[in-house]
Amino acid sequence: MRPEVTFKIVPISGGLGILDEASDKLISMGEDLRNERETRRFIDQVAKERGLEVSAIKTTDGHVVGYEAYRRPVLLNLSTSQNMDDTLSRLASEMGISKGMAIVKAIALLEIAVQAKRDGKAFGVAETANDLILHAVSI
Repeated sequence: MRPEVTFKIVPISGGLGILDEASDKLISMGEDLRNERETRRFIDQVAKERGLEVSAIKTTDGHVVGYEAYRRPVLLNLSTSQNMDDTLSRLASEMGISKGMAIVKAIALLEIAVQAKRDGKAFGVAETANDLILHAVSI
C-alpha cells in the first residue's frame, strides 16, 4: 500500500518542523514540537483530520525521521453463493492474488465499462491487442 502522504521531520529555529512532502510545505507553523512524542501527537492530529492512519519511518537505530500516512481501509462484509465464491477462488488462484484483490480488479474493470458506456463507447473483448483503443493493465 502506498502512503497517501509522507511527513518529514525537519529542524527549524527553536525545535522541529513537519514538512508535508507532497506539497513541500511546513505544516507545523507555531507548534511547540521539541521531541518525538510532541511531534507524533501533532502528526496523529493532522492525520485524523485527513482521515489517515500514521506509521513512523525509522532509521536502523530506531530514530524517527518521518511519518507515512495511509488512507484507512474500508472493510466490507460480502455474502455470496457458493458457486460465486468458487469462481472467485478459481480466478484469484489463476492470477496468483487474493480473493479480495480479485474483487478490487473486477471493480476496476467495471469502472472502465461504466465509463465507456457513459462516453457512448462499447466495452468487450477484441481478437488481438492491436484492435484495442484502451488497454487495461495490471488486471
